[in-house]
Amino acid sequence: MRRKILSSAAATVVVAMGLTSHSQAAAIYLDVNNTVAGSGVVSAANVPWDTSTSSWNTDSAGVGTGTTTYVNDGSSDASFAAGTDGAVAYTMTVNGAISANSLTFDEGKVTFAGTATPSLSIGGGGVNVNVTTSTASASAPVFGATLPVTIAADQVWSTSSPGTTTVNGVVTFNGKLTLRRTPTLVNASNFAFANGASTGAGGVVIGQGAANPATLQIAANEVVTAGVLVSGPMGTGTVSLNGGRISSNAAANARTISNAVTLDATGSAIGGQSNVGALTFASTFTVNATADGGTVTFDAGASAAQALNFNGGT
Repeated sequence: MRRKILSSAAATVVVAMGLTSHSQAAAIYLDVNNTVAGSGVVSAANVPWDTSTSSWNTDSAGVGTGTTTYVNDGSSDASFAAGTDGAVAYTMTVNGAISANSLTFDEGKVTFAGTATPSLSIGGGGVNVNVTTSTASASAPVFGATLPVTIAADQVWSTSSPGTTTVNGVVTFNGKLTLRRTPTLVNASNFAFANGASTGAGGVVIGQGAANPATLQIAANEVVTAGVLVSGPMGTGTVSLNGGRISSNAAANARTISNAVTLDATGSAIGGQSNVGALTFASTFTVNATADGGTVTFDAGASAAQALNFNGGT
């Protein structure tokens, strides 16, 4: 059975001075065939994501009252796609500035591109990848190099796919990004950041404890000027290893990480896996005291050029 997951931020009720107001995120589903059941998306399609094309439906089956244009106010929980016929590879081309509360991927392989000064802002609902395979027609999404992405609020990106959710464009980390995966995906390369021009001090958390780890591949070099981290694949904020693993993306690609790094849960690992290059940590690496011991594994190729600070961990 296909799952349609709504963000935990889908409904917010604010009560103040005896008055109650409701702000509710809207669940919408990609649908290019109006009231015909399913999404109508075909293999190799290029679907525009803008505010003038009627390609969204509030009915998860793709029927209902038909399709409508995208409401670009940041409240939408966008799902790819309606019905059960979207298990194909296709492209979503973002036209201009688009905002969403969350993105959910239930089937297919979606590649995002951009045109006409594009940008994609993702709110507190984050990204949910529910595609449990990694094939040419059904795998984790890819955000192309032509599409800048903004982490607009603190959020979680969660994956059940053995494929890699890859972000090739510039990312602005205005909020903290937490990465997590289904625990049974052992050694899967769950996420990859591939643009060294990314900025913002929101920070990245890799894993949500040992029970919900994640692996992040670093696929770009950072920019350091006069000893100051100007930009990098993870922006300029603190990177927390919270039960997850960080590595480079290929054996030939040694990477330096100038973000401050903290260890916040046992089970965290650095480097390792197969066919990955060396990692060097050029800023502080702090091991914080944790209820589960605070241990970290330095696998082949990992090193620290600066101090390792132990704040009660082991």
